[in-house]
Amino acid sequence: MQRGVTSPLMVEEVEGALNGVLERLKGEGLIAAVLRSGNAPVFPRAYVMLRTVEISTRSIGGSSTRSSQEYELVFEGLGADPIEQYGKVLRAALRAYELIRQDPTLGLSGADVLASPVELRRTDYVDQGRRAIVLSMTVRVSVESTP
Repeated sequence: MQRGVTSPLMVEEVEGALNGVLERLKGEGLIAAVLRSGNAPVFPRAYVMLRTVEISTRSIGGSSTRSSQEYELVFEGLGADPIEQYGKVLRAALRAYELIRQDPTLGLSGADVLASPVELRRTDYVDQGRRAIVLSMTVRVSVESTP
């Protein structure tokens, strides 16, 4: 779906493209839900969270805007068997990594976009006697656009 660019930073477009990666995982049966708002009580599930945006402008031979954006793709598993949940969220995170590496432009046009997964972290929580497994993948995205 082609839409107009909302701003030179393309934050909405990048976040939408990353949600598209998660939707693809859902379609492949690797996760049960993609959260955009609210809290679905199904697992494994995933969501995108914007962390930071750094902006710079350049005016050499024309004007361009460059941003460095950092997102978290968060994969959550909760169930009676933490090893099974870990396996599920790990498969989903590794598939997301593969999809982003296959197309680092995230399928976006209208600017130079380059996405790169840079870190994967695990956190465990206990929720009502069950262990929740959370994997967070940091994805850095560079966007350069000219007006």
